[in-house]
Amino acid sequence: MGFKYDRYLSGMAETTKSVTKMSENTKVMSEDDFAVYSAKVNEWHEAATPLVNGISTKKQKNYASFDLQQISMLLEQMADSPTSELKQRIHLTGRQMQERYGISLSWPFQRGRGTTLSPEIQANVDSHTALSEEFWGTVYDATAEIQNVNHLSVLRLSGRDSENPYGVIETREEFIALKVNAEKQNLMSKYRANIWDGNSDMTFAVTTEESTDSVETGADE
Repeated sequence: MGFKYDRYLSGMAETTKSVTKMSENTKVMSEDDFAVYSAKVNEWHEAATPLVNGISTKKQKNYASFDLQQISMLLEQMADSPTSELKQRIHLTGRQMQERYGISLSWPFQRGRGTTLSPEIQANVDSHTALSEEFWGTVYDATAEIQNVNHLSVLRLSGRDSENPYGVIETREEFIALKVNAEKQNLMSKYRANIWDGNSDMTFAVTTEESTDSVETGADE
């Protein structure tokens, strides 16, 4: 399907009107709902990037790249303020990319679908988060007397950080917050993929073509 610039502008106008209408009744997502949501958006973004880079028409490629950047920017904003308004703006952009640019990747969300944790699973997530906070706080404190320790990637921001790619993490609080958020996203991604069923022992199910095994928590390969 060919790209029409006037259709693109029309779609952006409809997006703006929809967002304005929704902003009158904005609801806030929980941290755990956002962890699940952001992990899924990031997975889609990673898969969509090479498809966008492969678009042959320069103008289409530029517009598609801009939309990908918008999705990343809005997701970063949601980290501070995970509102349904920002979520809707991400959805409106993401859902239209397949039709606009002809990429062979569908938006991974269905309308009206969400993730709700039971009180038991929420308690396990909270316990895991507290453990992660203690661990990364201890790690940061242990680096105080090590010369040039901030040369290590573990003490640097991601290359996808919009303001300071690969920059040094300046404070203990920022370091812990970033590491804990990454751990939570990893855990909730496993929950969404039915790898973790919410158990308190953090036992993960690994499914292969031949068998299904349970393994204890550990680093992903």
